[in-house]
Amino acid sequence: MDRRDTWMARPWLAAAVTLGLLLVLGSLVYWQWQQQQQRVQAQQRERFQLEVDDISQRVLSRMQTYEMVLRGVAGLMAGSEHVDPQEWQRALDQLQLQERYPGIQALGWSRYLTQAQLPGFLDEVRQQGRKDYQAFPPESREQYLLIDYLSPLDWRNRRALGFDMLSEPTRRAAVEQAIDSGEATLSAPVILLQETDVDVQAGVLLYLPVYQPDQALSSPRARRAALIGTVHGAFRGENLIKGMLGPRADRFDIAIRDQQSQDTWLVRAEPRA
Repeated sequence: MDRRDTWMARPWLAAAVTLGLLLVLGSLVYWQWQQQQQRVQAQQRERFQLEVDDISQRVLSRMQTYEMVLRGVAGLMAGSEHVDPQEWQRALDQLQLQERYPGIQALGWSRYLTQAQLPGFLDEVRQQGRKDYQAFPPESREQYLLIDYLSPLDWRNRRALGFDMLSEPTRRAAVEQAIDSGEATLSAPVILLQETDVDVQAGVLLYLPVYQPDQALSSPRARRAALIGTVHGAFRGENLIKGMLGPRADRFDIAIRDQQSQDTWLVRAEPRA
């Protein structure tokens, strides 16, 4: 029996060989497709990671710029025995916050006070003509860090004047870390007092302590003893990111996280669907 007769006698053999070839070719095509998909996905991940790294650097650079602004204001407050509201406003007007530093909601000065110092401070505020200034929350405490000045003094920021930064746990944790370390410290996310019921955004606060000049600051205890107040930047989260990234911000969900380290300002970016 020749080979042709063998094939005719066993038709299932031809079908099996054909099926085997189809399976091999199909597997090869599927493998090649998988390899191509993996290459495409790897390229997409690489492009995305490069963009995330770029965003991280932009955010870090911008937050370092904000820190330098705070240090300049801290120098003003530490270098003068008394800065009245008019001096504060003139100094802050020179910074042109809204034009030069988009994304910052407010820059503020908070006065550190003991319970015994509070009545004298409130008398001083009234003598300045600020009749509507009220310290809050109203409960008595041993220590206060009251927001004294804010700029710009618009309707949103007026809502925060007189607030005690030490009365709320998240803010207090960041303040105490800043005081003990002597470094700028970013808070965990909070709802700012500037928020209303419309377009509520999570926010963050960047604190920098201000100490009495010519005082030893060699330990956390010494820093606390020399503390006169803090300057801070307040940021509404979405506004902050848009101010940094512009139209690119709409492509990502971005969160600023406090890592309890010197490199505080990190970004997690995820592409929006």
